Amino acid sequence: MGGVGGSATDYGTVTLVAGGTLVGAGLLGTAWYLRRRNKPYRL
Repeated sequence: MGGVGGSATDYGTVTLVAGGTLVGAGLLGTAWYLRRRNKPYRL
């Protein structure tokens, strides 16, 4: 009795681009934060 679940919805191009942009922004933000955090502080 298995179903297709959430994969039955056909998402448009705009939705996929918006999702990819959010994922990319999250990855860039995480990399920037970790890189900034690891630098030694210089006064």
